[in-house]
Amino acid sequence: MKKEITISYQNRQGVRRDLPTSPKIVLSNHFIKKISGFSIGDKVVVHYSPNSIIINKIK
Repeated sequence: MKKEITISYQNRQGVRRDLPTSPKIVLSNHFIKKISGFSIGDKVVVHYSPNSIIINKIK
């Protein structure tokens, strides 16, 4: 399955107000469990590389 989403931003103002905003991706739908097999409470590892983010469940 493929779905196009837009990268939004995370406002990082906290104790230090000089932190820049950062990119944010929100994944939230029933396909996360139905197709990918992820459930609430699962532990995952996120791999970052140029132009790619891979999320794997930790068994």
